[in-house]
Amino acid sequence: MKKFLAALLFVVLAASLCFASTEYPVTIENGNRKVTFYSAPNRVITNCDGNIIEMLLALGLRDKIIGYAGPFTEDKISPEYRWALSGIPALSKKYIDFKTLYKAKPDLFISGYKYGLDDIDKKKGLTPEVLAKNFIKTYAITDSTPVSLENIYTDIENLGIIFDVQDKADDIIYSMKVDADIIVRRVSAMRIRKPLNVFIYTGCDKSGNFLCSVGNKNIVNSLLEMVKAHNIFSDVNDSDIQVQWQDVIKRNPDVIIILESCMKSGEKYKQAILRNPLLKRIKAVRNKRINIVPIENVYQGVRAVKGLELITRSLYPEYRHKYRNVNRYHRFNRHYLRRCK
Repeated sequence: MKKFLAALLFVVLAASLCFASTEYPVTIENGNRKVTFYSAPNRVITNCDGNIIEMLLALGLRDKIIGYAGPFTEDKISPEYRWALSGIPALSKKYIDFKTLYKAKPDLFISGYKYGLDDIDKKKGLTPEVLAKNFIKTYAITDSTPVSLENIYTDIENLGIIFDVQDKADDIIYSMKVDADIIVRRVSAMRIRKPLNVFIYTGCDKSGNFLCSVGNKNIVNSLLEMVKAHNIFSDVNDSDIQVQWQDVIKRNPDVIIILESCMKSGEKYKQAILRNPLLKRIKAVRNKRINIVPIENVYQGVRAVKGLELITRSLYPEYRHKYRNVNRYHRFNRHYLRRCK
């Protein structure tokens, strides 16, 4: 009897996993506010660095996207989604303004708190309050609190509910969690005695007087902690920060990771560091432990676990030699079908 009840419970749970659907109206908690949706949005505009549109494409929502904006080029989109980007209008090569957004007549605007959905951008007229008065709903991905993979899972789950694609969202989250767990277990098996001190270098400010790096609210800080490494500026209570070389020299990192964007050459920064005689005393420079990771892999999106692995390979040569890449992305449908059999 117990076995029968257990089997029955398993069938019920499996059915709930495979046939979850959204009942409208549905209210989503998004930061410090709540947004109610009376149906699935059909005219969506994204505004970020490619990570949001990748999230929607991974969820199979290409036909819902009427445009995108952000300072990224198509080649920075993951190859598996790049084909889907073709035909979707690029409304702006910068972060979008109100006039351009309003003209496109979206029913949902997805951005980040830093890219148009907070009080900082009142001049652009892109706050949730202003857009709501113009009948445009908003959703902000998590990018201003201390961000971790759990925040990304929450965003994917919320988008799955909003668009009634909960099964796809669940499958993506499941696959990301499996891959992240594999990486963490591999690092744990290496029995690292002391965490490596790491300087995350994202470039220079416009004046050239300051370096750009990350504080403890940036997702990279969380990714480093997952693989037993330490961000040398984890004591700074912010996400994107500015520092000087004197600060870096004083904290003496074991490894420098350069996050390369489409506008900043990682190799150029690396060679500049190696040629600078004032930086020779830094352990990472002295031991030539300077690595480059494409920045689009550590944004808040479906590629964050790939970013976790790239960071791990940058930190530990023994990891690179011993382990192959975790098998991600192409497993979504396989896991989904396996659970639904």
